[in-house]
Amino acid sequence: MGQVALGFRSLLFRALVFFIMAALLAWALGGTLWPRPAEPVCRSLQLIPFANGTWHWTACMDTAPLKPGDSPLKYVLVERGQSGNQIKWRTLEDERIVEILPLLTANDQLVAFASNQTSGTSAWYRISIDSNGSVSKPEKLADRLAAYQAWSALASLNNN
Repeated sequence: MGQVALGFRSLLFRALVFFIMAALLAWALGGTLWPRPAEPVCRSLQLIPFANGTWHWTACMDTAPLKPGDSPLKYVLVERGQSGNQIKWRTLEDERIVEILPLLTANDQLVAFASNQTSGTSAWYRISIDSNGSVSKPEKLADRLAAYQAWSALASLNNN
């Protein structure tokens, strides 16, 4: 019985050394044990029916090498029309939306709050979409607190 236990221990030790050495070799050759997909992985969040279509945020995890300070997670505001075609709205100039709040409908408008990042600094914006589907010019907010307060005020209007 003791020899069987010693044999299993030796086998376990050899397997452990093999996997450690294989991982070190893969790392040394510049590869990886868990390759990333070449295209961004995207998921739709919070579908809202509005203005003859469905609006939602799409979250995309970019797998390409990043510049220092860039966030790998980015959001895009998307409208899906009744025919099923998708329109990606370029709501902010550089389209580096890194933080969002849930979409709201209030006063016959769809309202989105988003933060974009440019050269290490972030700014919050309020984006309004009319009932005919036209997107207004983004309104810059003072900071994250102002965005949360404006969102909370609209959410309380929506619940009443």
